[in-house]
Amino acid sequence: MDNSYVSSIRKNHDVTLTISLLILFFLISSIPLFQFGFSGDDLYNSQIKGMLITQNKTLFAFTKGIIIEWINTGRFYPISFITTYPLFYLIGDNVILYNLIHWIATLVSLGFVCLFLFKLSNKKEYSLLFCSLVPFCWFLSPNSPWVAQAFLLPLVISFIMLTLINYINFIQQYKIKYLFYMLLFFSLSLLTYEVAVIVPVLILALHCWAKEYDNKSKLIGTTTILLLTLTYGVIIFYLRQSYGVHYEGTSLGSIHHFIPTFFNQFMGEFPLVNLYLFHEGLFYFPFSKSTYFIALLLLFYSTALIYRQLNKVSTIPHSRYVFLISLLLQITPAVMIGLSKRYQLELRLGMSHIPVILQQIGLCMMLALIFNNIISFLSNYFKKKLTYLKLFFAILMSSMISISFVANQLSTNWYNQLTRYSRDIFEKSLKNGLFNNLPPDAMIITHFAGAEFCWNSTQLRAQLINRGDLLVFDLNGKAPFTDKLYETDFAEKFSTLPPNNFYYLDYEHLIESPKSGYALLAHINNYSGKQPQLTFELENIKIFYSSESKKDLKNLLNKISKRYQLTDFENQDTNLSGFIKVPIKIAFSTQALSNR
Repeated sequence: MDNSYVSSIRKNHDVTLTISLLILFFLISSIPLFQFGFSGDDLYNSQIKGMLITQNKTLFAFTKGIIIEWINTGRFYPISFITTYPLFYLIGDNVILYNLIHWIATLVSLGFVCLFLFKLSNKKEYSLLFCSLVPFCWFLSPNSPWVAQAFLLPLVISFIMLTLINYINFIQQYKIKYLFYMLLFFSLSLLTYEVAVIVPVLILALHCWAKEYDNKSKLIGTTTILLLTLTYGVIIFYLRQSYGVHYEGTSLGSIHHFIPTFFNQFMGEFPLVNLYLFHEGLFYFPFSKSTYFIALLLLFYSTALIYRQLNKVSTIPHSRYVFLISLLLQITPAVMIGLSKRYQLELRLGMSHIPVILQQIGLCMMLALIFNNIISFLSNYFKKKLTYLKLFFAILMSSMISISFVANQLSTNWYNQLTRYSRDIFEKSLKNGLFNNLPPDAMIITHFAGAEFCWNSTQLRAQLINRGDLLVFDLNGKAPFTDKLYETDFAEKFSTLPPNNFYYLDYEHLIESPKSGYALLAHINNYSGKQPQLTFELENIKIFYSSESKKDLKNLLNKISKRYQLTDFENQDTNLSGFIKVPIKIAFSTQALSNR
């Protein structure tokens, strides 16, 4: 058999094995990502079915209306909404399926980054080394692009990389189809998210990189990208001048605040700089022993994987251009955020806005290049394999990846305690019929149960029970779509609506066992006092409960008993899940909720 054929089979087998090992590596590293609840805009977007019910609109009409609203603010990125709302319409509030789709989209986008790096460096070993370093930057926080914003960022990354890949194909082969693909994918990236305006800067770097290629093809490719960018800029300028409504996020801020905002966004690409760990006291949140075991497994697995890739490195031609592009990916998104009026006001050290995912890709490209070139240079200089140096680099990065994994688990536990678990209990109660017998146009008075008010809403209830007539009144005045003069509004409605239309709702999960919790619904017979000390007379109390063990059940019943002064309530002999009806009337003060 031909030796070259055998060698080709071995190389293909090796690449296939490496990709399989990388996918398993990503899967293990992503365990906290799969546990994360809806965050950022997705808390709102996941209620799309409820929005359609309450607004009596079709999916097409609703999506069109949102696109027009953003056009009126001078932002034109319709693909984001065209993909987001149908996605949530199809999957509903299934956060597990959502996280899986988001994870697959992220892997696909990283695949396009790898393909671009292979085209750029002509070294598949370098592109695979880059992939093995990506979990170093998978640090989670609310609104993190690794878990939020549907698959907006993976989508725009894919379009950007396909633009760059087809630019390289065009200048190498000078075929018109690659010019068409390049312009198509660049147009799609601009219509998905404005961060795509960094593409011309990357194209100029590639223009300088491609010295040995035909000047005519380079000139045509670069010029068309610049002209398309100019056209897009003119359209955006026209929209902002025509409508006169300016979104603060895209308005220019003060030049004096640019440097600190740029610095905060730039530092956000480094995984352990995220100060949520300290600001929110996350180190006090417990997590299971399995987290330590997985972190240890990840340490050994990633060490072996990275070491395996470092053993295959070789000199990359035109390294300075690879370095330049990785640096531009880190700097240009941070410049855009640094200029924004909104983020000059909001961004603090340890936080970053969602374009940080591009910066993190640039950081991993740079780290992979530095490791590659140091080992390649020293190996050639000393004529040795430098086993210990490779092992040192592998252990260094693997340790950071494992620490990031533990930090991600802490962030996930903390954030889910604030938002996901209460929502899960509430959704479970509605699916089991807690609201089945409510009269038309009932008004539900509740207490703010989550850190993200945009899911404690009429839309969520409409989505879960297919009714849009129920009103929601939040005792903190934070529920969306309610009158700002909430106390006056509440008193007026209470005096005009039928007396059987007012209900009190409370729901909560156990901190120590977050999948256990309760939801209480009771008819309000009367009320007295003023915020924040309202006293309700409750009757016809119905409680849905769900617990994972007898111990959790006892703790749950004890919590309800103390909060609502229900005598001997905790000693009931009940199943782990179900309903309890309380026949007595009670007077309940909202002051008790201040110590939740």
